[in-house]
Amino acid sequence: TDPGKETHWLSVSWNATEPQNTQVRLRVRTGDSVATMGSWFGYWDTSAADLTAVGIGPVDPDPAQFIEVEFELSSVDQLQTPILHDFDVTYDCEDTGPG
Repeated sequence: TDPGKETHWLSVSWNATEPQNTQVRLRVRTGDSVATMGSWFGYWDTSAADLTAVGIGPVDPDPAQFIEVEFELSSVDQLQTPILHDFDVTYDCEDTGPG
């Protein structure tokens, strides 16, 4: 992110193929460095995950410079597997003054 700006993490959306008896789940955490990453938030099992909503979120800390995104792909059927095709993270940068 840019110096002088605060990043607010808004949502994560993804496209996946989930055959019967399979699942794709998401969890996230945020922080201003690897050492200060917050607790994991999630799991969301439906795209798009609203990172600002009360319930599973809102993520904390927010604002934060970094986000870590983790997808869990699982199956109870040895012949089927989910496929994560792609994902997008939506954010907003707020100007906090000279940078």
